[in-house]
Amino acid sequence: LSLARDPEEVARLRKAAVVWAESFTWERTVDAYETLFQRLRQ
Repeated sequence: LSLARDPEEVARLRKAAVVWAESFTWERTVDAYETLFQRLRQ
């Protein structure tokens, strides 16, 4: 894996990371784990 040295590529990756971080919420993660554990218990 080579690090992007192209400024446009770096900016694109940074923007993608911000979008991912904003869409990632603890509430959604907790809900997903609770659903998973409920399925495993059955």
